Amino acid sequence: MTTPSFKLIRIDETNTNIKLNQNLDSIKAVLDTVTAQTVPVSLTSIAVTTGLNMIPHTLNKPLTGWYASRIRSQVDLWDSQDSGALPSIYLYLNASADCVIDIEVY
Repeated sequence: MTTPSFKLIRIDETNTNIKLNQNLDSIKAVLDTVTAQTVPVSLTSIAVTTGLNMIPHTLNKPLTGWYASRIRSQVDLWDSQDSGALPSIYLYLNASADCVIDIEVY
């Protein structure tokens, strides 16, 4: 098995800064795209009561969505996120009964 070889590309010294800046711009664009992707945050053992519950979601940005990953008793859940005063801080979650849930927020 042969060892792969890498072709060395020589850059004209007068264009070095231009080429470097173009590469850095490309890297920044990729990293910005990756970091803009939101990883879901797990909130576990959240006790909700009948009616509106304000649950801190810890995303530090407006909530994109949520889903219940574990529900420990019969309950209907729905959000009031569009009318909430602080969507960057809270998930406004309504419950039809008292319950303990795990939710994923993103």
